[in-house]
Amino acid sequence: MELAYIPSPSHGVYHLGPIPLRGYAFCIIIGVFVAVWLGNKRWIARGGRAEQLEGDGWATRRVVIEFDTYEQALACYRSAEYQEACGHRQTAARAEIFIVEGL
Repeated sequence: MELAYIPSPSHGVYHLGPIPLRGYAFCIIIGVFVAVWLGNKRWIARGGRAEQLEGDGWATRRVVIEFDTYEQALACYRSAEYQEACGHRQTAARAEIFIVEGL
């Protein structure tokens, strides 16, 4: 059976006590947990340093920028040019910046 042929559930909402659980939301939650689990396994398998430079870990969008080395990423973040641009960004938007080695 191909994934596209799996029928929709007969009920759109399931109730866990007083909490209504919608099927679509449940799939998103499961997908998030699977993505975090797989990403964490990959990072642990490859090993590496990680440093959070800004933010609180709850961003809804992610941007990944690849550098040749961990040190190049730190140097770019700490450069005078980026810090000047960062000042403009901070007045308009929240950001979370992590530098992770080995992904």
